[in-house]
Amino acid sequence: MGACYNMSELTQLRKGITAMININPITITTVRMPTKTDPFDATNTIPDPFGTPVTVSIKCRVSHEEKGAFIVTETNAGMSTNLGRFIISDYQNVLQENMTFTELGKKWRVGAVDPLIKFSDIIGYQAPLYEAK
Repeated sequence: MGACYNMSELTQLRKGITAMININPITITTVRMPTKTDPFDATNTIPDPFGTPVTVSIKCRVSHEEKGAFIVTETNAGMSTNLGRFIISDYQNVLQENMTFTELGKKWRVGAVDPLIKFSDIIGYQAPLYEAK
């Protein structure tokens, strides 16, 4: 049975991700290993350990969100230690777990990458960010 959508719906979702990124876009530059098709799962790619590292520029958005459940406590206005950073990119700018970059005056490492999927197609990527040393 075929897909229950048309290409304009997929295009609209991808434009929505791009619009979200364009609110506060950054371009990060990172060095990473090229990928190859996973020999055990042809639908997946994995880093090629024998490839030559390449420099990649990715247009994305780094943002933050609250981690965990919201708890009302007395604190100074504007003070919170309960924020986590994350990165989001469109379907053409593939993020890789453990890639690092410098932004906002700190070095960051990309956590587990989640593809954003709708209609069995990728519309973007998101991942948590961790401070790297």
